[in-house]
Amino acid sequence: MNQEFNLIKEPWILVVTKQAKVDELSLTDAILQSHKYVDLAGEMPAQDIAVLRVCLTVLYRTFYRYDLEGNDCPLKDEVTAQQRWNELWQLGHFPEKPIRQYLETYKDKFWLFDPVYPFYQTNSAKAGTTYSAAKLNGAISESNNKARFFACRAGEAKNSLTYSEAARWLLFVNGYDDTSGKAKQKGLPSPGAGWLGRLGIVEAVGANLFETLMLNLVMVDDNGCLWPEEQPTWELDYPREEERTEIEQPKSPVGMMSIQSRRLHLTRSGTAVTGYTMLGGDFFKKYNAFAETMTVWSKVTIPKTDMEVYQPRRHDSGQHFWQEFGFLFTEVSGSNVHVPGVVRWVRELLRTDRVNNQMVYFRSISVQYGDKDFFITDAFSDSLIFHKDIFMDKNWEQWGVRLNYEIQKNQEIANCLEKLARNIALVDGFVRPERVVEQFFSDITLPFLSWLRSIAPEAKSEHYIEKRSEEWHKAVVKIAWETGYELVAQTPNPILGYDVLVNGKSFFVCPARAIIIFENKINEIYNDWVGKPMFKNVEACKKSGDAENHSITNPNDIGNQIFYAVMKKITEIEHMNYDERYSILVELRKGIGKKPDELPELWKLLITDVSGLSEHFNYSEPTTVEWSVYMALVIYGTRRLQVRRQNDMHKEQVSLGMALCSLASKTDMEDYFLKELQKMSSLTEPELIFSQLYRLSKFLASNRIQLDYGKLAEDLYRLQNSNDRAALILKWGLDFYHRKK
Repeated sequence: MNQEFNLIKEPWILVVTKQAKVDELSLTDAILQSHKYVDLAGEMPAQDIAVLRVCLTVLYRTFYRYDLEGNDCPLKDEVTAQQRWNELWQLGHFPEKPIRQYLETYKDKFWLFDPVYPFYQTNSAKAGTTYSAAKLNGAISESNNKARFFACRAGEAKNSLTYSEAARWLLFVNGYDDTSGKAKQKGLPSPGAGWLGRLGIVEAVGANLFETLMLNLVMVDDNGCLWPEEQPTWELDYPREEERTEIEQPKSPVGMMSIQSRRLHLTRSGTAVTGYTMLGGDFFKKYNAFAETMTVWSKVTIPKTDMEVYQPRRHDSGQHFWQEFGFLFTEVSGSNVHVPGVVRWVRELLRTDRVNNQMVYFRSISVQYGDKDFFITDAFSDSLIFHKDIFMDKNWEQWGVRLNYEIQKNQEIANCLEKLARNIALVDGFVRPERVVEQFFSDITLPFLSWLRSIAPEAKSEHYIEKRSEEWHKAVVKIAWETGYELVAQTPNPILGYDVLVNGKSFFVCPARAIIIFENKINEIYNDWVGKPMFKNVEACKKSGDAENHSITNPNDIGNQIFYAVMKKITEIEHMNYDERYSILVELRKGIGKKPDELPELWKLLITDVSGLSEHFNYSEPTTVEWSVYMALVIYGTRRLQVRRQNDMHKEQVSLGMALCSLASKTDMEDYFLKELQKMSSLTEPELIFSQLYRLSKFLASNRIQLDYGKLAEDLYRLQNSNDRAALILKWGLDFYHRKK
């Protein structure tokens, strides 16, 4: 077999232009022209990381050895290392001479097909497990009895690859392979998933590919010292052939980024790659492997010892990137977190003004495996952008703690929401609590990221931090409330309570009461920070406005028109002299038990003379609008005759639910009046509604309980309207239980 397809010269790396087009470049051109391109553009982000790390390895080896002019000038200390990095950054692109000089030195090690040393392959792998191209060219593995999900190719196309495609997927499989196939020799330990598959990748992202490469080119270790000298695979005289080999833990990014987790060998037919053979490759103890600069870490205790160490941790596919904030950035004094090396490096670049980017941009990439890392089940990525000022030194001590606090509280709210959903699920079997929580985090992600990005240079001010935190508190509580409200609104009758059996025990579940408990819990979550509940009542939660003002301001809303029409009529009556007012109130009282069109003397007063509603009247049969106005004004007139002042019976924003709650508290008859409210909410015929309303009004009158009659008219209309009915019933229930909390 002859040498074919040299990766230094042949195009195989996909990149995206500023015009959102995709080009294919050689390894040499991808590095030298990186400043002209926005980013890598391979088939998936996990593949791009594998390609990026090859490019980074080339850069490490080049600029640890050569200066920008291509002179042989090995780095001597951390000062010269940082100076060289600074010179590259200021240049704005990679100099041609040292890059070509390095790659030319090892050009014979970059042949994709070579009889002795094929790139990232070994001839010993020919004896390994055979796989078709179908496993090589997709994100999610497949076998003879397992379909592939999220495949990048389908049909016959999945059975073969071009050389350029094979080169990219070769790197992916080496880094992310789920299983190492059957061992050729017995008794050898399993290397587990590929090294990249064990990591929760964290990648710094710049304005273009050049900046991305530079930001991830961590020139010194966590202690600020030069990395030890290590050779990437292609610099070895001969590739390592032995399967499942435990090696010494790499001491530099070069060793980490070029590790051969698998022994691979591509197979082809003509000019197409049709599959590969594979054996397990190199592995090492992963504890405290801080030469790996692009991963999150978890603190663990080694089994059967008291020794605490850090090991790489994968990202959780069920979480957004920002939820991992504490593991990523908050290595403040006294914390048990070890931040990724690239995060530490970028922070130092910003602190020393070597990089003047205003915004900090990181990307996460990871894959998820099945049990015991058999089969890749998911591949995902996410990003996080925030202002550099919250990333810096002392200021970070403030913002790091605060942002961790906010994320922790977000989780606590999610836990409360899940509990609410589980209660609702007991009476509505269609509710899935885990999906409710997922939706909540999805709903708050964009607002949280926008809020985080909006934190600007004023971040050094403690007052500013407090102000911005309270902004987020209000935003997240509003979203949580709306999620819970919609959840409860879906139940058949949220006021009704249900006795349910759970594990043989009986529980009383009432959706309206459950959401009030939920509201109280989320208010308690923030009490320790803001010192007061975020929302005083349901109306404020729902509308995020002042609870003392009328909640609906849309002039085109019929319910709103009814409210203002009734209040205008009541105001007119109240401004009459005593005799005129008494005469009208007596006429209103005559309406008890009658339909709106039964008393001609009331027709003009209540129908034709109600401002702004005439278009909603029907002169052959009373409409829901007429009934609503009629019932509210008749009840108002009847009760007004019994009191000396309007203020003794009318109070703004007191709904029927609130009034009955006050009545229940005053009479110590909560169960009775709850049932009366439930009965009211179950009625649809206006005559029956009127009868029940009159009955309840007598209880309210005898106990001097105030009511908002404009709101009553509006609510009566919504009770008769199928589109508004469910929301109104829930509102009454919330008002009743809110006062009883």
